[in-house]
Amino acid sequence: MRILHLLNTNKYSGAENVACTIIKNMSNNYVTAYCSPKGPISEKLNSENINYYSIKKLSYWEVKKIVKKFKPDIIHAHDNRATVIASLFSKKCKIISHIHGNNSIMNYKSLKTRLFDCCSKKVDKFIWVSDSSLNDYCYKENVINKSIVLYNTIDDKEIITKSKEFEIKQKYDLIFLGRLAYPKNPERLIEIINIVKNKKKDITLAIVGDGVDRIKIENMVKELSLEKNVTFYAFQKNPYPFLKKSKILLLTSLYEGTPMCALEAQSLGKPIIATPVDGLKKLIINDVNGYLTDDNNLFSQKIIEFLKKDRTKEVLDIFKRNNDIEKYIETIEKLY
Repeated sequence: MRILHLLNTNKYSGAENVACTIIKNMSNNYVTAYCSPKGPISEKLNSENINYYSIKKLSYWEVKKIVKKFKPDIIHAHDNRATVIASLFSKKCKIISHIHGNNSIMNYKSLKTRLFDCCSKKVDKFIWVSDSSLNDYCYKENVINKSIVLYNTIDDKEIITKSKEFEIKQKYDLIFLGRLAYPKNPERLIEIINIVKNKKKDITLAIVGDGVDRIKIENMVKELSLEKNVTFYAFQKNPYPFLKKSKILLLTSLYEGTPMCALEAQSLGKPIIATPVDGLKKLIINDVNGYLTDDNNLFSQKIIEFLKKDRTKEVLDIFKRNNDIEKYIETIEKLY
């Protein structure tokens, strides 16, 4: 069986991570390929030996060339735009739509959601990465009978191995992994660090990631005189040595699915303090392996508390109970 993973982005982030995880762990019964606009993602795919078809942009005509060449039995479309384009090929192959987050755009009726609803009639199966992403979708009733909720999982052995590839001399109290852009809400991250600094002047934060808001966030750090507290590392092909040398992962997202960086942090025994969004509610038990709050003052208070006590054992115990990549891949293969 031939599976084509279709994505709209050209960089490596959450949905791209999921697609790569699925491809790398599929049985030998499948021939897989990854298709997306050309960009930095190509370096990651080459390093993983993943069959890659690059296109100029995600459009019907560009994808048509790849479908003609690869001849997929299934197009596994990741997120909204890829689903819409994939649906145009429903007469040639089966379509699976994989929605990676609870995007607020999907929660109310508009021209975009009406278009998605129309295209969804040509989709054979939907995968939603959290209960809320399905339940909050405004046309839920039209897809519920062909939908499953499947929380993300990771290959923790690979994460542990990669965390040892090189050594980071500097240790950090806190780390942020992700894009410096909406909906990650990095402005709120800096506001919280500023509050924490009032109680712990030597607090340290590593920001590993890049994005359209990077200059804005760097300027915010300067304005609040946090240069000695916050270190920017930009995008890293292998962020796990940085994660290994940090004590707590912070997430201030406005919405998420099941964040891959959260699972990766837990695989290395790191507690998570975050905003209470979507899939994180399934991963975090307050005051055990992390804490979820929408209040900046309580957020900063919990950072101070968690820095005082090692939570590695609690984090790993809960992670090992929840993370089952074999079962995850088995579920995907059953859908195929």
